[in-house]
Amino acid sequence: MFELIDRTLCINIEVKTPREVTLRPNYDSQRLIEVLHQKLQNIYNEKQQLKASHYCFISSFDHEWIERFRAYQSSIHQDDQVNIIYLHTRKIEDILPEHDVTQFWDKGTNI
Repeated sequence: MFELIDRTLCINIEVKTPREVTLRPNYDSQRLIEVLHQKLQNIYNEKQQLKASHYCFISSFDHEWIERFRAYQSSIHQDDQVNIIYLHTRKIEDILPEHDVTQFWDKGTNI
């Protein structure tokens, strides 16, 4: 995909996981974390000498997966951290998490 664009666009990579939590162990989400992180750190824009992590961000409704990605990313000790946005489905009766939770979210949330 990265080869098809000029790499001057901001790219949202939305990670999908099964909505049903009991089904999530059937997927190798740890491998997804590792491969996605590696690709975003090692694909370059030749013209501008930018890593994909500079113009891509990851979003997901699965906040547990995001936390695992962030932990993996922190364990690598790289300067270029991939930006992350937490997604929420919002219904009138839903209450968003309190500030003590959201203050640690990287670049915000999208509802």
